[in-house]
Amino acid sequence: MRIILVALVISLSLLSGCEESVSSQSDATIQQLKAKLYALEQEVRILKENVAKSQLDLALAKVSLPQESVLFDPQDAKAYQPVIAPAGPILLVLEKVEPYLDGFIVSLRLGNPSSAGYTGVKGTVKWGKKYDEKRDGIYNKLEEKEFDVKDFIPSGAWTVVKFNIAPAKAEDVRRIIITPQFNTINLKGPFG
Repeated sequence: MRIILVALVISLSLLSGCEESVSSQSDATIQQLKAKLYALEQEVRILKENVAKSQLDLALAKVSLPQESVLFDPQDAKAYQPVIAPAGPILLVLEKVEPYLDGFIVSLRLGNPSSAGYTGVKGTVKWGKKYDEKRDGIYNKLEEKEFDVKDFIPSGAWTVVKFNIAPAKAEDVRRIIITPQFNTINLKGPFG
């Protein structure tokens, strides 16, 4: 019986030693998992920051690339916007919008940085009230008109072209969307 008792005491002491060993192994494993989790959380945070920066860079690149149409608010500061043209981008600036009869005359400054000139510009102009997402479609509706300006647009220069939009009231001209087309290119001859 004594042998059984001694064996039992030895077994219990071994088990408690194993329990301490298992417990310390579990603590070490938990600490390792916590460290790995923290490292993964940091990587996810960095990846999210990089995705957000990439999305911003992409949005800025889209804004700076030539577009088919440009949007102006006549009450905002003047800045050029590039539009697509056959020989390279043309820069558009909304110079002024002046009352004329039952509408307005739109003065548009075109900058042609390319070495090709253009004979005129035509396209569409849309105008309407300042966009309000809380209002219905009728309030945000745009009027539309085609324009055709025959002025020569020389290479390497700014040119002001004018066309009218009518009928329109002042509050109806807070958004102007211009979609120009430059169809006739003029290139210099082989000797200048």
